[in-house]
Amino acid sequence: MKFDYSKLKGKIKEKCDTQKRFAKKMGMSQRTLSLKLTNKIEWKQSEMIKAKEILDSDTQDLIAYFFNVKKRRKMNSFQFRKAKGVRE
Repeated sequence: MKFDYSKLKGKIKEKCDTQKRFAKKMGMSQRTLSLKLTNKIEWKQSEMIKAKEILDSDTQDLIAYFFNVKKRRKMNSFQFRKAKGVRE
């Protein structure tokens, strides 16, 4: 399952200005943060709580920041055939 972290990214920009500064406050590298924000590495519960504190957010905000499921885009028939490697 993939998650949409756009609300989290917006809050990071609002409170920390840059992802680099946020990553430093979280005690992780920029690369690790990037991998988490692109669904390559999962967030640990302890990291979510720490992010909540750094971003001065409510516990309810955690749902919007970390559990917003990414919606799948619907493909038209051309895009589907191209993805499957079907030639016309």
